[in-house]
Amino acid sequence: MPADPEDVYRRIGELVVGFQWVENLFRQIGWFLADPHRTVWPPKDFRTGSTSQLVHRVSKLYEEVIPQLGLPHDHEEEIREEFSSLVKRFDLLRKQRNRFLHSAYVELKGGEEIVGLLRADIKLHIGDSGGSVLDSEILSDASFNHVATEIGDIGFRLDIRYKELLQRLR
Repeated sequence: MPADPEDVYRRIGELVVGFQWVENLFRQIGWFLADPHRTVWPPKDFRTGSTSQLVHRVSKLYEEVIPQLGLPHDHEEEIREEFSSLVKRFDLLRKQRNRFLHSAYVELKGGEEIVGLLRADIKLHIGDSGGSVLDSEILSDASFNHVATEIGDIGFRLDIRYKELLQRLR
């Protein structure tokens, strides 16, 4: 458990900044694929709409450009699958980010000391049995470490794909 609520809010802020970094990588790829010679600068495309819309538009453009990269066919398929996986993982990350941002936080006290922090999504969800389910967790370092690791891995792999585009399409 992070030591105090301020630590939790700092960690949430770090996750948001990391998320925005990966989101911007998708935007950079989209800008490059839409206008590789930068004839319009600054680019106006990919600035509006939701993160989900941005990522899926970029994914479609990426899918269309793969045959132009001059890769062996089996490597094309590998790249296609990896990019699709990155999109799916980022979508799950987006949902996790939203859970952190749109949850209520409740201090759990023992005596006069804060002994934990509960995150609770204030929207009720329908469970498998049809009843209402409250998405909640008592926050710990593990709550943040997995998300931070995922942000780093997705960003790293996405940046490799971006650099490959820059090398092969210029």
